[in-house]
Amino acid sequence: MTADLRIGVAKQATHGLTSPLLWVLAAASVLSPMATILLHLPQAVGGAMLASSLTLFGLLHGASTYGWRGILFFLVVCLGVSNAFENLSILTGFPFGWYHYSDAMGPKLFWCRC
Repeated sequence: MTADLRIGVAKQATHGLTSPLLWVLAAASVLSPMATILLHLPQAVGGAMLASSLTLFGLLHGASTYGWRGILFFLVVCLGVSNAFENLSILTGFPFGWYHYSDAMGPKLFWCRC
C-alpha cells in the first residue's frame, strides 16, 4: 500500500467519526438555549454550553477541512489580530471607539466614553 493510499484511508476513517460528531455539536448549539429556558439554568451556564459547542464545532470542522495544523494556524492569526485591534482601540480609540474595562463585575463589563 503506498503512502498516498494509507493517508486516504486514514482520512476516510476519521471522517466517518467526524460527521456524526459535527451533527451532535450542531444540535447541542441549537438545544442549549432551549435547555437553559426549560430547565431554568443560569444564563451563564447556557452561554457556556452554547459557546463551547460552537467552538468545538468550528475547531472540528476546520480540522477536518484544513487539517489540525491549518486550523491552529488560523486560530493563532485570528487571536493575534483581534487582540492587537482591541489593544489599539483601548489605547487610541481606533477603530472601535474609546472604552475601557471597569472593576465592576456583572452585566456591565465595560463603560463607553461616548
